[in-house]
Amino acid sequence: MSLLLFSRLLPGLGVAAAAFSQIAPMEDAALKYGLGVDSECGDKGRQECSTSALQRKAVELSEDVLQTKVVSHLKDCNAMNHPTEARIYPEAPDLVYVTKRGWVGCTPQLCPQGGEQGSSVAAGLAVVNVSDPRAPAIVHLWHSSEAVEGQDRLGDLLVVASLAKGGVYTFDVQQSSHPRLLAFADIPDAPSTLHVKLQKAKGKIYAFLSQGWCDDPQLMGCDRYGFSRVHSVDVTDPAMPMPVGTVHTGVHAPESITVNGNFLYVGGIESQTFAVVNITDASRMHVVCHANECATMTASYYNQMVGDYLHTGSDGSFNAAHGDTPALWVAALWGHPGGVAVFNVSQPAFPKQVGLLLHKKMSRANRIHIHYGKAVVPLEQDPAGGFAVVDVANPLMPRLLGTMFLPSQDTRVYALVVKDNIVVLFVARTCEMYAIETQGLGQ
Repeated sequence: MSLLLFSRLLPGLGVAAAAFSQIAPMEDAALKYGLGVDSECGDKGRQECSTSALQRKAVELSEDVLQTKVVSHLKDCNAMNHPTEARIYPEAPDLVYVTKRGWVGCTPQLCPQGGEQGSSVAAGLAVVNVSDPRAPAIVHLWHSSEAVEGQDRLGDLLVVASLAKGGVYTFDVQQSSHPRLLAFADIPDAPSTLHVKLQKAKGKIYAFLSQGWCDDPQLMGCDRYGFSRVHSVDVTDPAMPMPVGTVHTGVHAPESITVNGNFLYVGGIESQTFAVVNITDASRMHVVCHANECATMTASYYNQMVGDYLHTGSDGSFNAAHGDTPALWVAALWGHPGGVAVFNVSQPAFPKQVGLLLHKKMSRANRIHIHYGKAVVPLEQDPAGGFAVVDVANPLMPRLLGTMFLPSQDTRVYALVVKDNIVVLFVARTCEMYAIETQGLGQ
């Protein structure tokens, strides 16, 4: 990947999308709250009016009640060099896996292995033990010579997407604290890959990867926004991963992908198209529907959308437990103002928007995490990054509970995880990790 590509990605990667929606869900929600759709609409279409009415009500209900306290802080440009995704997996609930681009200039003092300004010597994967978030410990480092981005885990298999080369690394994580590299699968004609998700189907395991950007003038047909592909790699034998399929999604520079049964939700960087891809046959993926064909609502604030699920538990409550049925998809909105949109995904091929919150404090909302009916959202703002907490237990009316911002020198907050009532926040440009006690995040 070229340095030009790196420089263009530095402002932050998000996901762009336009909503799959129908008029009825938003109208019904507006009417539920007595927002007078007919009397307020004027010359606006009913969908636009319903959305505006819900947005006004959501802001009205928002409040700044968040109480936070920093309980630990770690700075390490060897272990935390430009972190982009952080995950806690059910197989290892006390470990955070952190993928990193390694773009912060290293010195012998900051990076024991050395390195020059602009190098990716500290790119790769870090594993952090947060069994006690007040005393986090780095337990493992895997160094890559190039930037990496997305990650996912299924059982004893961990996969990491290569941002710089375009492909996927496979790791054995039988010993969760010490991932062991197995192989790398290069994806032909994919100059970069960003996010990756694993899915098991018909006895096989597949990794689905968004292609992202293209800046290579030597590559036939390369165009910064021309690439729209999602790729599939058979990782059933993780020692011999094999690319098996590709699909043009119609989404420019696709980034975040979310699996829902036999479907992927795909959105792109600086793109307003949101695609649903059928992955029943990973070698013959196809687009079911995308915004230009079936959406009845588009808006500028849907730029760079990335989502996570609210699940319906066996007791009917919302939680994020693996194995429960996804009921709602909550997407962060990266615009100015930013916020969240809530989608009914009970029919996976046709997500329908049911709730919306836009708020000036939530500009550049990014890689969202759902935790017991609350959306915890990193805010990729300059000069001060931080996070927001949104109550989405009532999906028709998401409500901002508050925001927390770090010192002004801390910028580029893409990644966070939540453990109990503590938000573990990673800061890209300053190689830092904060554990922040946050009231009200538990069950």
